[in-house]
Amino acid sequence: MATRVLVTGGMGFIGSHLVEALLKEGYEVFVLDRHVPSRFDEKPIVINADIIDKKRLDSVADELGSIDYVFHLAAQVSVAFGEKNPDENRKINVEGTGNVLELANTACQSLRQKSFAWNIAIFSMSRLSGPSMFTALDRNPEMMLFRYS
Repeated sequence: MATRVLVTGGMGFIGSHLVEALLKEGYEVFVLDRHVPSRFDEKPIVINADIIDKKRLDSVADELGSIDYVFHLAAQVSVAFGEKNPDENRKINVEGTGNVLELANTACQSLRQKSFAWNIAIFSMSRLSGPSMFTALDRNPEMMLFRYS
């Protein structure tokens, strides 16, 4: 039986390359993304969902079954968007990550390892607006993991 991997944000720049590499290595790959993939030679199993939609993620657990690894790469990475829409940025990156952690924790009981690539956009500063107004949790997202470790 192939190792089963969930990649959130699997259509993004990093996520799509990770999915491609995992498929080539023979993993059974599930992509959770708002966008439907079209560029892969080998097709992953696609779950169309947004990480901020908690109800949808709760239903995703049934679709996934047993997952061995989760790579959480879904994020809002535009600094400009984040500066103009700080509440929406926080909702996507912080609450969305919390939703993915809940999915991994409650629905994927066989999970062997939780791997996270954090969005570095939260550490950025704009020359126009100065330091970003993000919270301590935004700047230290690993604090969120303590609940699950």
